[in-house]
Amino acid sequence: MIGETVIAIGNPFGFSNTVTTGVISAKNRSIRTEDRIFQDFIQIDASINPGNSGGPLLNINGELIGINTAIYAKAQGIGFAIPINKAKRIISDLIQYGEVIQPWIGLTIQNLDKKLAQYLKVPGNKGVMVKGVVKNSPSHKAGIYEGDIIVSIGIRKIISNNDYKTALKDFSAGDTIKINLWRDGKALNVSVAAAVFPLDLAGDLAYKLMGIRTENISSGKRFAYKIIAKQGVIITKIYRQSYLYQTGARPGDVIRQIDEINVKNLKDFEEAIVKYRHKTSVVILLQRGAQGYYISVKL
Repeated sequence: MIGETVIAIGNPFGFSNTVTTGVISAKNRSIRTEDRIFQDFIQIDASINPGNSGGPLLNINGELIGINTAIYAKAQGIGFAIPINKAKRIISDLIQYGEVIQPWIGLTIQNLDKKLAQYLKVPGNKGVMVKGVVKNSPSHKAGIYEGDIIVSIGIRKIISNNDYKTALKDFSAGDTIKINLWRDGKALNVSVAAAVFPLDLAGDLAYKLMGIRTENISSGKRFAYKIIAKQGVIITKIYRQSYLYQTGARPGDVIRQIDEINVKNLKDFEEAIVKYRHKTSVVILLQRGAQGYYISVKL
C-alpha cells in the first residue's frame, strides 16, 4: 500500500548487506528512457544506490515484495522496484523455458479515439479496438472478433496500446487470461488460453515487421551477389517500401545476426523475430559478398 514501511537491502558502492528503510511513495509508476518506457514499478523513498540493484525490498513482516532496480538520478529519495509478482513470473519462465517468453493470444489492436468510443457507447469512452484476429489463435478460439473493444485484461483497465502490452506481461504462456469486451452495446467476458508464439507464423511476422522473406543459404537460389557466407539466412524477397530496403538491403544479402542472437539458419532467424517482435527496432548484421554491415532497423 502507498505509505507502507519498506526495507531495502543491498551492497551500495560495495558496502555489503546495507539496510535502509522508507515508505512506498507510489505504485504502477512508468519510467521513460531514450528508447522505451518501463512500466509498473513500485516507487520508494528508501535510499538505494549503485549496488542495490537486484536486492530485496521487504515489508515490515520480512516478506519479499519487490526487487530494487533503479533510481531517478536528478533527485534524491526516488527509487524504483519491480513488483514481486512480475519477478515470480519471469523466474517461472526462466526455469521452464530458459528465457522470458512473451504470451501470445493472436490479436492486433489499435487505440480508440474519443469520437469512435462515444459512437460505440463504450463505458467511460475508454478501451482499445481489435484490428485483427489471427485464425486459429487463442483469441479466435475464445470468440474475439475484429471490432471488439477490449475494456480490461485481468484486473487492469485498458486505455491504450501500452496498457494492453503491459497487461499481457502479467501472464505467461499457458495461463488463462480473463478479458472484458464491449460488443454491440453489451459487455462480454471471455477467457483466453495464452500460448507460445508458433514458429510457423514467424515468416509472415518477419514480412510484416521487416518486409523480407528469407531462406537457408543452402536453398540453391541464384542472386546478383555471390553468396560467400556459410551461415545465416538469405533475403529472397524484400518489400520496396520497407525501412530495410531504403537502407540499401537487397535480395541475396545474408543476415548473420539480430541483436545478440547469432543467426546460423532459418530456425535461428525465426526465433529471433519472435523474441524481438515487440521492440521498435533491432540491430542486424548484414553480409554482402565478403563485407559485413551493422544496420539499425525500425520494425
